[in-house]
Amino acid sequence: MKHLFTLTFVLLSLISFSQTNDPLQPKDTKMPEQVSFYTVLDVNNLTKDGIYAEGYVLHLDYDQVKELSGKKIKITGEISIVTGQENIAKEYDENGNEIFSQGRVGDTKHILSPEIEIVED
Repeated sequence: MKHLFTLTFVLLSLISFSQTNDPLQPKDTKMPEQVSFYTVLDVNNLTKDGIYAEGYVLHLDYDQVKELSGKKIKITGEISIVTGQENIAKEYDENGNEIFSQGRVGDTKHILSPEIEIVED
């Protein structure tokens, strides 16, 4: 009986420990990171995702980009990271042709609602 009690105690301790220290759970749950940088936008860098600037994808519409193109501006906003498909398993159709999936392999940093200040015209 003593061994059964000890075994039960050890098992309950392990279960409790594994629930509080799950390695797959994020250890640091901080708020989204705020960034601020200066750049000059070029309408030629516009894609369907947004416009690329200094390693970020800014979510601006075409008219905004056209108006700001060539001007030095200050961008401020929260980063939103879109996780990439790091390990894409290759898939094939019935004829043996490789099926390509859409998406980027690496993570992409987006600024969904950037604050814009024109520094120089």
